[in-house]
Amino acid sequence: MIRLIDMSTVDNEKKKVYELDLKDRKILYLLSEDGKMAVTDIAKDVGLSKDAVTYRINRLVERGIILYFIPIINVHKLGFFSYYIYLQLENLKSETDSELLNYLKESKYTMFVGSCFGSYDVVAQIFVKNTQELDIFLRELRNRYDSNIRDFTLLLATKEQKLPAKYLAESQSLNLPLRKKETDEKNIILDEKDMQILAMLSRDAKIPTYKIASELNISSDAVIYRIKKLVDLGVIDRFIAAIDVTKLGYRWHIVLLQMRNLTDEKEKILLSFIKGHPHMLYLTKAIGKYDLAIDVNAKNEKHFNDVLMELRIKFQDIIKAYDTILMFEEYKYTYFPDVIMADVAEIT
Repeated sequence: MIRLIDMSTVDNEKKKVYELDLKDRKILYLLSEDGKMAVTDIAKDVGLSKDAVTYRINRLVERGIILYFIPIINVHKLGFFSYYIYLQLENLKSETDSELLNYLKESKYTMFVGSCFGSYDVVAQIFVKNTQELDIFLRELRNRYDSNIRDFTLLLATKEQKLPAKYLAESQSLNLPLRKKETDEKNIILDEKDMQILAMLSRDAKIPTYKIASELNISSDAVIYRIKKLVDLGVIDRFIAAIDVTKLGYRWHIVLLQMRNLTDEKEKILLSFIKGHPHMLYLTKAIGKYDLAIDVNAKNEKHFNDVLMELRIKFQDIIKAYDTILMFEEYKYTYFPDVIMADVAEIT
């Protein structure tokens, strides 16, 4: 049985870095792609017994390297839009900084909130149904903290894709799950039970089926059927293990790109390069000041600069400008913020 632990125990060892052997790294690689992968399948791939793999996974959880297991939910299927807001701050005191971050963390619209260094100080991802909700979020934020916000950049995410953390495995021979072909983005109507299941899975994707069934007063078979339906419809893209890369000695950077002369063919070559790069972990296509955002895991600043220079030199004809940030701390991460459940309550 794989055990999950209270996040408060993780925080106590936050700065510790662990040296992992290749077996552990391969296990992380597989779970970061498929958090529900059977232990027996992992054991076969990494060449260990089932008990040895279970022990190693539990140790990765206890050390805070695996933070939690979550579903990646396609909010576009639920009729929501994804925006990123990058904040440049000023006139801050420590209490104001904490208050602003806590306000963003508690907002029903935020999926992700983090502090960073570089071109911006805070980044948040929000889900909204329409421009009216976006206006409400921005107006409330600026009314409260306008004297502390020097400037902000807003991006509408048109496509987001998690990429395999190839640097972990140092091998291309592992059996990653086959990704389904992308379906169209038409809205899907789910009932309240479906949404409650999504909410419970978003808090703990390892929650046993019988617990969900008991909480919702339905059968375990009904829960299994509904989860399969959510996956088949593309509402749940997949389940993953979220990893604290700082525990592995890596730093999380984001590269924000402004493009020029971007033909379909050049974009195809660029995206192929990004998806094939071992240290590029997340790709966002956007509308706004920046056209692309790329998450990069690098060992140190020199390593990051090497990755960035490789990108800039190879695609200098289509990269107009760029900005970079180093993510410092994560305050919130969920694919099911309160606004989604609130929307269901309004409908019902």
